[in-house]
Amino acid sequence: MTLRLEWLGFQLFYNEGVLGLRWSHAADLEVKAERCIEASLRPKSVDGSCQLVFRFKSAPSDATDLIVVRVGVPAAHV
Repeated sequence: MTLRLEWLGFQLFYNEGVLGLRWSHAADLEVKAERCIEASLRPKSVDGSCQLVFRFKSAPSDATDLIVVRVGVPAAHV
């Protein structure tokens, strides 16, 4: 199963257990979806945009590392 969301400058996809976030001409992040411990949408701002927030744990189950990624979501894509 493949899922995809995209807007100008950004692409989010899920494919075969991998969650990918891509910022055009900036960065790519691919993570096993099982490492995502939370995904949430932060409240709308005055212009109607939001933030999509992902929290990822590191590979070893006993590690305390945490990666947090925030993505701006334009109002038209909320």
